[in-house]
Amino acid sequence: MELLCPDCLAPLESADGRVAHCPAHGADFQILFARNFTPNVEPEAPPIIPETIDPAPSQVPELPLAPPPTGILLAPSEPQTAPLKLSIARPEPIAAPPLLPKFPPGVHCVQHQHVPAANQCKTCGAFMCQTCTFDLPGAAALCPECATSSKTPDNPLRKKIIIGSYICAVWCTFMVAAISLGIFRGVARDASGLMALNVLISVTLTIPSVTGLALAVSTLERRRPASIPIWLVIIWNGLFVVRHIFLVLLNLLR
Repeated sequence: MELLCPDCLAPLESADGRVAHCPAHGADFQILFARNFTPNVEPEAPPIIPETIDPAPSQVPELPLAPPPTGILLAPSEPQTAPLKLSIARPEPIAAPPLLPKFPPGVHCVQHQHVPAANQCKTCGAFMCQTCTFDLPGAAALCPECATSSKTPDNPLRKKIIIGSYICAVWCTFMVAAISLGIFRGVARDASGLMALNVLISVTLTIPSVTGLALAVSTLERRRPASIPIWLVIIWNGLFVVRHIFLVLLNLLR
């Protein structure tokens, strides 16, 4: 197969099948692989094997023939190094889909007539924008007037907390009445009985009163004033807590 110069397409000359020379402009090229290449040299005579050396066919292993190369690739003997330039394509930002309006067009905030409505008050049903919305626990959205009014109904979670605080206060009332009537008088006959009575009072009176007071205080909100039932249960449980602290200090001073 004839080798051509990649620069001027002139025929190349090669003596060993590894380096080719261009007679046109004198460049040398390295032959990486060739198909059916025949060097420009005279073939050597095959070696003469004596007749005495004749191995049996079974003793000579048959070597597999390598497949012929698929083509010719020429490369300059002195490779030229060129700087590589890499460019990273930045992904285009994906635009977020437009938010669909919650209410039909033409519905605006009661306080801001030029702003579309975003929520509706759960108490009075007035439309309001996102700025005027008061998000309360329990997914309840109120307008500014209802959120600051003491007549606003409580959400279900807040009602359950207030009811639990009242249960603690009623329980502590029964326990104080039982202790005052001397129902547990027979328990405190000796030192061990007195210790058992103190543990009983701590479990059945101190812990419920502190729990009820904490529940009642947790229902207070800055957005609106507390109602009368909330203040009542706070004072009710607070009296039991103060009573217990006074008795503990009195025992320590003895």
